[in-house]
Amino acid sequence: MSRAVWRVEPLDGADDPRFPHWYAQVAASMPYERPWLSVPSAAFLQARLRVQLFDRTTALVALDDDGEVVGAGEATVNLQGNTHFGWGDVQVAPDVRRRGIGTALVGAVEDVVRASGARFALLASHYPFAERETHGYRRFAEGLGYALDLDEIYRVLALPVDPDLLARLADEAAEHHRGYRVVTWVYDVPERYLASWIDVHNKLGSDAPSGVVQFEEDGMDATSWAEEVAQLRSVGRELRSTVAISPDDEVVAYNDLVLQDNGTGRVSQWGTLVRADHRGHRLGLAVKVAGLRSLAETHPDRTEVHTTNAEVNAQMIGINEALGFRPVAVHPGFYREIRG
Repeated sequence: MSRAVWRVEPLDGADDPRFPHWYAQVAASMPYERPWLSVPSAAFLQARLRVQLFDRTTALVALDDDGEVVGAGEATVNLQGNTHFGWGDVQVAPDVRRRGIGTALVGAVEDVVRASGARFALLASHYPFAERETHGYRRFAEGLGYALDLDEIYRVLALPVDPDLLARLADEAAEHHRGYRVVTWVYDVPERYLASWIDVHNKLGSDAPSGVVQFEEDGMDATSWAEEVAQLRSVGRELRSTVAISPDDEVVAYNDLVLQDNGTGRVSQWGTLVRADHRGHRLGLAVKVAGLRSLAETHPDRTEVHTTNAEVNAQMIGINEALGFRPVAVHPGFYREIRG
């Protein structure tokens, strides 16, 4: 298998017979020397390929001369907002690395992103703190012309969290947001709150810290939200949204917890945001605490919550540290301009 050029092709959707081989590459590569990562279920990744409304993911396979799958990639382009960039992910099993497979996959990712009209291609990775300047994944990206855009930090919270700690933090936050209500919804958002809920979710990209590549507000609407919920339901992932409702009866803050469907007992914290005109009321702390308390009541078997935050996001990091999240790795983003 010693060659410098590999054939890369897109999968023909989720039902392509090569999907199991593509998934095997993902499962072998993702957690290699990265025990903090868990592999999404095959059902979840298939569902993502089938339902593509506000973004579109193309799965890519690298093949050898015999047609054997030797690498897996994804190229995701945005269809509703933030169309100036696209995402790429590349996975190659450890026993076939350093043979040009990853390079071929990145080239194919760039072709997909460029064809969408996007200006930037983005790649994400994970590696230990001690190797943040020297790790092979960083050298790989930089060798292909990518530059570091923004470092996020991957954090893990062991469950259960001390109930006394959560009660104390909830009481401290409550002093600052009298008149607001904090509630948790599972999957479904009441119709009266859907518009304000979508609005605050769409602000996550534009309000969170960003690097050279600036993020705009997302373009999710009621239709694409319904499609995402249907996708999560279809694979057994549970979305738990804890929100703060203002005295004016609008959703002005949220925290999303997603129960992973891969048997690990892990929970993913997808996002937390407080609308700018309602900050200063400890609502970020309030929704996180309430979400964890609700999770403990309904799913006491869950073992960990995983999340990432921009390294410069001091406010959110402070909340996570108060709850007991511990940093475990660097989660960097790299960018390359592929169209002037």
